[in-house]
Amino acid sequence: MKLLLKVFKFFFLTIFFPFWQVQVFIKRNPDVWLFGAWYGENYSDNSRSLFEHISENDPNLKVFWVTKDKQTFSQLKNNNIPVLYYLSLKCIFYSLRASVVIVSSGKQDVNELFINGAKVINCWHGAPMKKIDQNKEKSNSIKNKIIKTLFPYLWEPSATHVVSTAKVFDEILANAFNISVERVLLT
Repeated sequence: MKLLLKVFKFFFLTIFFPFWQVQVFIKRNPDVWLFGAWYGENYSDNSRSLFEHISENDPNLKVFWVTKDKQTFSQLKNNNIPVLYYLSLKCIFYSLRASVVIVSSGKQDVNELFINGAKVINCWHGAPMKKIDQNKEKSNSIKNKIIKTLFPYLWEPSATHVVSTAKVFDEILANAFNISVERVLLT
């Protein structure tokens, strides 16, 4: 059964490529923002803090928390927090419309298949005091070049921007997330 599921998933991801490419032509709504954390499993971290701040202070934005965890979904829904379950049609619709996606771990914090064309901001979940992966080196492997080219929706270090807490971390984060230093947001 696991093998059959893997074959189906591979087949789906292979035929999904044209739809991923066409998403950049979908008009994104600048007032729709999505948030997520820890691969969709938790309501936590820097993206949660920013989500709550924006929810309370900017009524012009339509913000949603995206989760892959049904228990988290129920808890947030019961507390009247705008939440989307990642496989729902409503989540797919707002994923295709959102202009900004804010995550703490990576684009898999939300439904990564439907966000091509949105600005993805990784708040990260701390300061890089310890060594973090150097994605520029990893991205040069043959396997990763194939994934980046044929399955860009699976390529994790694809945030358009990363948040830095201090100038000293900007270069480290730029290298780790394989982006230019200009795309590191010092906050």
